[in-house]
Amino acid sequence: MQNKDQGLFKTVAINNIVYLNLEKGLVYIPNKKVGEDAGNNGEIFKGYIGYNTDKQIECCVKKFSIPTYDKQMYEKLHQELIFGRQLVHKNIVKFYECSRSDNNFYMFMEYCNGGSLAERMSLGYEDSLMSTKIFSEVQAINIIQQIIDALIYMKELSYDGKVGAVHRDIKPDNIMFQNDIPKLIDFGMSRFMDKQTITHYKGSPIYMSPQNLRFEKYDLEKNDVWGIGIILFQLVEGIYPWRMALNSLEDLQKAQEKIKNNIQFKNKVSEELQSLIRHMLQYDEQDRCDWNQVTNYQIIKHQNHLQINTINRLVLNYELFEDLQTKLNIEKLSKCFLDLTLTTINNLKEFLPKNSSLEKKIDQLYIKRILQKRKFHTFKSERALKYKLSQRLVKYLEQLILDTIDQVQTKNVQLVCQIIISLYKTDAEFKDELPLTSLLQLAKL
Repeated sequence: MQNKDQGLFKTVAINNIVYLNLEKGLVYIPNKKVGEDAGNNGEIFKGYIGYNTDKQIECCVKKFSIPTYDKQMYEKLHQELIFGRQLVHKNIVKFYECSRSDNNFYMFMEYCNGGSLAERMSLGYEDSLMSTKIFSEVQAINIIQQIIDALIYMKELSYDGKVGAVHRDIKPDNIMFQNDIPKLIDFGMSRFMDKQTITHYKGSPIYMSPQNLRFEKYDLEKNDVWGIGIILFQLVEGIYPWRMALNSLEDLQKAQEKIKNNIQFKNKVSEELQSLIRHMLQYDEQDRCDWNQVTNYQIIKHQNHLQINTINRLVLNYELFEDLQTKLNIEKLSKCFLDLTLTTINNLKEFLPKNSSLEKKIDQLYIKRILQKRKFHTFKSERALKYKLSQRLVKYLEQLILDTIDQVQTKNVQLVCQIIISLYKTDAEFKDELPLTSLLQLAKL
């Protein structure tokens, strides 16, 4: 069957496989259902852009069955399509195209293979207090800073004579990961800020500001700030700020009042991050920070300035180190350990200022060429090596539990140098190529 619709929608033909009349062509296989969009009564499928199977790109396909009389749902979908066409940012899911056949609507977007932040937070943690996994401070800031960057991009966006957009449905379910890059999704409630404040009740209650939850006039931007503040607290504390079970909206309102100017931290969280979260979760809007004030915090500014997200993800991720330690094959363990080091160096060089003295030192030490040799045959005992590597990883990981974000770059450099020094001492073939004195100096930055 075929159908046409004016405006945003394209022609689509359906016969088990959907072909969309894009320039590259798009194939949608409806059998591969991967989830549901409960808020919009929709289904999510995995599709592919391009007819050539060798060059196909994975994409996410949202399918909505919307009766023609459901104007409210149609308007929400239309709003998301408008936003999808405007947003181009590395931390916002890419929008490819949309289509319609009878009462079925299709949205084709970037496929995120890493799941949602909600899934990463809730693995194995379910109880009446909504406990979640605790992230390290560096990991939490790494995720949230990128989402803040996307929200600031939206704030500066202009469209149809309007300037500034907000998301209005901030929650962990609406943060997906492409590999380990966080991306905002679901713009059905988003809008441009033709007015700074509104009174419409919009969003997910747990992450709504007190004013929004009480049907009061509320600041659009600061409503999003509140939601991000709740998520950031969850990441580093593993629980909601009110630390109590909720059974109704009335309970949630009381919980928000409970933490009014009284947010307590039980885990080891730096003073600056505590200050930032408290500022984001100020009960009264006039006291709550906006995005400009958030980015003035050194803990956010430094993260953004150094662009060390990739390095942190590689070096400071518990799961990655645990994966190394659990590998049974010693050659794979060694290779994986070495690959981690090489990737760290390459990312470190990439994010350093061009022609910096540190970049030149790294080049002078021939680190990349040394690591690419992948020589391990001089080790005497595989069991001893595996044990030593595991112990070394644990030791380095403990050293990287940081009090301040300012130490991250230095610790990464030291980690790389310490690993190579260890290889130098173990494998005699490196000794003619590695200037140990310079490396030791670099390791003591």
